[in-house]
Amino acid sequence: MGSSGVKNDALFSYGTNSNTANRSLGQISPLLATELTGSDGYTPTQLSDLYTGAAQSSGGGQAAAVGAGNLFAARDNNAGGFGASIADAARMAGDRNASTALQIQNQNTGLENQRQQSALSQLSDLYTSSDQQANSYLNTANQAARPFWQQMLLGGIQAAGAAAPTIGRAAGLEG
Repeated sequence: MGSSGVKNDALFSYGTNSNTANRSLGQISPLLATELTGSDGYTPTQLSDLYTGAAQSSGGGQAAAVGAGNLFAARDNNAGGFGASIADAARMAGDRNASTALQIQNQNTGLENQRQQSALSQLSDLYTSSDQQANSYLNTANQAARPFWQQMLLGGIQAAGAAAPTIGRAAGLEG
């Protein structure tokens, strides 16, 4: 295959690859851009389920403490002796519920950040891959052998450049 054939094939491959990459990026980029800018962690339903589960757990713990306090009060015939313990159990349940809600929010934010980082990485990989492949085809086209007349012309220019100092000295133009 002649040099113009290699160059034409490389340019054709570049154009084909460029069109394919543009179509793919046109379809994928909006999805990843949405994920990058508007990524959600948990869905609203998942968040609701997590919060409800945390509240039920805290409520169950509080109910158990109240039941145990009432049982001890009944056994000891001292109904006022466990009020402070029951109040502490209620406070602890509220604190646990608030702490769990904060953990859920932190996990949600972490999931959002993870999805954004993943989208950013995927977009970067797509653009880098497309650029590298397109540049590879262009380099092949640029490095394809030059036609005979271009080789001769460049050879003549290079020879004249190399001979110029010698000609200049011979003509007395250099000191």
